[in-house]
Amino acid sequence: MSKKWLTLTLFGGLALGMLFWFLPSPQLIGAWEEDALTSVTRIQGVTSRVKDEANIEATDFADSKISTADLIRHVSVLLENPQANKVLEKEINTAAKTLTFLNFEQLGKQAIDLTQDRQVRQAALYILSEAGPAAAPVLAALVESGLPEYSNLANPHSRDSAERSFELSLRMSALEALDKAASQNPEIRTLLEKIVGKQKEPTLRYLAQVSLRGVETGRPGQLQKVMEQVVGKTID
Repeated sequence: MSKKWLTLTLFGGLALGMLFWFLPSPQLIGAWEEDALTSVTRIQGVTSRVKDEANIEATDFADSKISTADLIRHVSVLLENPQANKVLEKEINTAAKTLTFLNFEQLGKQAIDLTQDRQVRQAALYILSEAGPAAAPVLAALVESGLPEYSNLANPHSRDSAERSFELSLRMSALEALDKAASQNPEIRTLLEKIVGKQKEPTLRYLAQVSLRGVETGRPGQLQKVMEQVVGKTID
């Protein structure tokens, strides 16, 4: 799955960002900031009762005996070259399904943390995506979170524009994983409904509506199809 996941992250984020690009108003920026604070609090809620991150890293998985920090490092290597090691990919995907909800919240905290390296954030999101429906609440909290405030969006080549595109694509990838999880658990519908009701960013709200409509009509997974179509057109 890694090659497809990475392709959709890179191309899907750019393509859909171009299709549904809206510059934020000051009022929306304020609302996003408030939503972001709420979402970060959700992600960190149970995590605050856990030991420091260094102690989290010492957690062993039942079979693989690999730490959370090691797992992130392995995913970073895998995403750099998805074809390099299929055995590693299988081990990572298996380990992701042995995680506890406390692990999910820790990974969610890393994925949303603006101070973390992008590679670490992408790796944390990859693990959450591979974990399946069990990680759905954390994925939803990430999608709900508002985008940071940027001052220089008028210039498409500015650092602000590039960073906003990354933040948008990260949340879009989390929403895609949530959409896939809905195929395995229709109860995820309630999470999608909350995203539609709370997310102010037009692109994310629209894509969440696409996913929700699919679940409501008994055809979950519609968002993946839309993104694959957009990616295909972009590559062509």
